[in-house]
Amino acid sequence: ADGHRPDDPANWELLIKRLDAPDAASRIADPDVKSALRSNTEEAIALGVFGVPTIAVEKELFWGYDMTDMAIAYLKDPTAFEDAEMQRVSDLPIGIERRQ
Repeated sequence: ADGHRPDDPANWELLIKRLDAPDAASRIADPDVKSALRSNTEEAIALGVFGVPTIAVEKELFWGYDMTDMAIAYLKDPTAFEDAEMQRVSDLPIGIERRQ
């Protein structure tokens, strides 16, 4: 979407054209698609997903485009997250928690 808001009709038309998805409107309205979206959303919340995009690697969640490098580092060496500094940061108190 290149930063364009999909809720703007002109941007929506551009997006479905670029994706070659002329049936996008009917697919979005499909009850099975809506059900899958609800199911995926519930699963994401249960996993603790906080933002988009989120990369899940084993029990670790990396969210936001700026965390891609950290996710790659974890894939290369999961023990890198076990050093003293990572433990110190991990032990910091949580500022805000989402209610369910």
